[in-house]
Amino acid sequence: MGVARQPSLAANPYLVSFGELGNKVMLDENGPDALGFTQSMFMLTDGVRQCSAYSYIRPVKDRKNVFVLRHTCAIKILFNKKKRAVAVEAYRNNQKYVFKASKEIILCTGVFKTPQLLMLSGIGHKKHLESFNIKTVSDLPVGDNMQDHLAVSIIHRMDKSIVDPVVPLPTIIPFPVITGTVIIGLIFGKDTPYLLLACAVLFGYKPEICDSFNKQALGFYTFLTMLHPEPTGKVRLNTANPFDHPDITTGYYKNRSDLDKMVTFMKDYLRVGNTTFFTKVKGSFIDPGFVECKKYTFGSDEFLRCYILHATVSVYHSTSTCPMGSVVDSRLRVYKVSKLRVVDASVMPTIPSGNPNAAVIMIAEKASDMIKEDAHKFPSCKELKKDCVIADLPVGDNWQDHQAISVVHRTDKSIVDPVVPLPNIIPFPVVNGLVSLNKTKPYGEYQVFGLVIGKDTPYLLLACAIVFGYKPEICDSFNNQVLGSNSFYTLLTMLYPDSKGKIRLKSADPLDDPEITTDFYKKTSDLDKMVVFMRDYLRLSNTTFFTQVNASFIDPGFVECKNYTLGSDEFLRIFYMQQSVFIIRRVLVLWGVSSIVV
Repeated sequence: MGVARQPSLAANPYLVSFGELGNKVMLDENGPDALGFTQSMFMLTDGVRQCSAYSYIRPVKDRKNVFVLRHTCAIKILFNKKKRAVAVEAYRNNQKYVFKASKEIILCTGVFKTPQLLMLSGIGHKKHLESFNIKTVSDLPVGDNMQDHLAVSIIHRMDKSIVDPVVPLPTIIPFPVITGTVIIGLIFGKDTPYLLLACAVLFGYKPEICDSFNKQALGFYTFLTMLHPEPTGKVRLNTANPFDHPDITTGYYKNRSDLDKMVTFMKDYLRVGNTTFFTKVKGSFIDPGFVECKKYTFGSDEFLRCYILHATVSVYHSTSTCPMGSVVDSRLRVYKVSKLRVVDASVMPTIPSGNPNAAVIMIAEKASDMIKEDAHKFPSCKELKKDCVIADLPVGDNWQDHQAISVVHRTDKSIVDPVVPLPNIIPFPVVNGLVSLNKTKPYGEYQVFGLVIGKDTPYLLLACAIVFGYKPEICDSFNNQVLGSNSFYTLLTMLYPDSKGKIRLKSADPLDDPEITTDFYKKTSDLDKMVVFMRDYLRLSNTTFFTQVNASFIDPGFVECKNYTLGSDEFLRIFYMQQSVFIIRRVLVLWGVSSIVV
């Protein structure tokens, strides 16, 4: 898919106006920071608009294994007695057809038609299906959780135009477009039809509203969009006739809090009318003259509530009517049936904070990989109807590991040369020790492995992120607190935990990784022992040398620990649970060698 910007100098004064209000103006909203204003991106390549059909179907339309049957309406999915999807019932030219599936059926009919087709096929709320005399195949919350972006149109009239009113070539977007985190702004020139087209055709406002806007306007058409409204809508069957539209309940402003948020948002946005550029061109907010709003003072909260209720429309970003976790699994397979998958915007658990177009394309790309993976997996013994078991043994049980946590001390004084040494030399001193808190045991129960890291060297980050695989935010927290200082990075390791894990097959494909269950701290005795161990270790801070160099224990700032006093038993328990890692010495004990000799 091609993505490009069509820059326009006419957009610059508007961007400057939003910057004047304290918003960030940026070159690209697809970077790490997406809060701000910029000129919009379009799916264009070499002046040609892109779409998924153009980019994905056109290049492969002549393949022998691709066949697109047009003017055909799927009306039902057929299942066998084992609830396997085996065929699709469809109508074409008023004639009924049944298309059988040899492998699986992929359903991608969209946010509204996908739940409708599932319900017509017996997958949905049981009571709802029974009300239409549809036999239930799988009782699932199909059609719930519908989410959408709500938008309010706001138009500013400008006395002066900075846009060329001449209609450009068909390959060029005919007006500048500005996008912000929650707005889209269209800059229309004088005597052009674009305001009427956007208002009446694209967003479906009543003709009298659009005429009122158009008669007063030369200027800036903005959509203020709520990206995450609180209430969700639903899709239900209207009738059992597949050619009837489903019943769609949007749930817009069902919660008063959403309406109050939009009032606050709109008041904040309307401040743009006081900026230098808008004042210069006499930019003024247009009142389309809703009859119901005339009794309120223009610009008051009551007026804005009334305006929002009359001017809110969908921006056609509906999602989430068959979400992962309740209707489909992580591989987009419908629960409680087999060989049926959903691949469209309905599988999103929550709506994205932007146009879902790219997210839907990503879902399709990922689904295509999963479909191919599943199609080429080795069949199981059950599917082969053969007894593949040679010996029934507890293979994979009793998996043991050394469990470790990182403890970092910041020190004010360095005794380490920060210069990076030769490649054949370990670049920092290493301290190693064994500890036994139970004096009756002659062997070490715990290990202390310490790295003495000098000022302004990368070794703390390398050890934390690469060697031991902590999440980046944990390593960044540790590192940020030792910048400009020195540190003592210690791994406190439990050598003989009571908890044991297991290894199981994830699939019958030998190239797939196995499924590993660590069960760290499954037994609370392990957690209690580690608390005692760490409390014993932290006494190190009171020694002569650590006191001399002002050594202090670093708290990485786990959110889950903030409710507890630093250093308390409760704090230490949560501290362990958040950052326990493997030490890369994984030992697989299969109940002794003798039990696996066949």
